[in-house]
Amino acid sequence: MVRLKGAGQEGVGEDVTPFEPAQLGFSRSEGELPVAGRWSVDSFAEHLEGLKLYPDGLLPPNFPTTFRRWAFESALLDLGLRQSGVSLQATLGRTPHPVEFVNSPMLGKTPSVAAAGQTRSAGCVHGPSTRFGQAGPAELEMIMRVRFLPWP
Repeated sequence: MVRLKGAGQEGVGEDVTPFEPAQLGFSRSEGELPVAGRWSVDSFAEHLEGLKLYPDGLLPPNFPTTFRRWAFESALLDLGLRQSGVSLQATLGRTPHPVEFVNSPMLGKTPSVAAAGQTRSAGCVHGPSTRFGQAGPAELEMIMRVRFLPWP
């Protein structure tokens, strides 16, 4: 979890990095990243670009580092909304509704039935992917199947 505090409020963002060494390393380094200061969303996002959010060796080669970045950005958004005393739905002019969560696994540069099947056999929940490449109709059907799990 990323927790940003300011003006008597706390914003929280969830780091969903799927690798335990990266998660544990991050939880042990609490407060080490230089993020204190007064930020706009844009200036904070620009600042994050220059930070090393994952220590070397904690992620597989070429694995995207956006999970942790999203955790910081969502914590900042949460903090800003709390400091302003408004909700996200009010800010966007929307009515909240119950949601269902879908995990859309990364299927690699060339999505395939084999990649989807591997994550399915590991017990993952599948959602639609936007990276179909040259998948045929049977592969798309497999990739597009969605199984919803109830949220506790």
